Amino acid sequence: MTTISIANTSTSTGERLHEVEIPTFGLGVYLMGEPDECRSAVMHALGQGYRLIDTAMAYGNEHEVGQAIRDSGIERDEIFVVTKLRQPHANSHEETLERCQQSLENLDLDYMDLYLVHAPPGNHDARAPVWQGM
Repeated sequence: MTTISIANTSTSTGERLHEVEIPTFGLGVYLMGEPDECRSAVMHALGQGYRLIDTAMAYGNEHEVGQAIRDSGIERDEIFVVTKLRQPHANSHEETLERCQQSLENLDLDYMDLYLVHAPPGNHDARAPVWQGM
């Protein structure tokens, strides 16, 4: 599997804080809302060698993504899971943490590999607290 490396650096010092390898392609599960559609698609993709799955709480299918990952028999650390914070929920540090925890519960996984803000908060004053929560 080909991967790309992403490094997170400190904005104040430029120091590398974290580096992670991400598969170069994956399956996005937007608009997979029919019962078992998402779980089936994720199972098929994992069986074909996909190792990145992209979902979001807004898609309403995080639970099926998690179920497919658990049912796949593939070690969790071999699958890169991305989910997202919806813009309407990106209002504060506390709500960011709550929604992240809710996504983990929906996925029923111990961790996600990448948590993104789906779109920046419309309220400019909320942006710094949301980024800190991330």
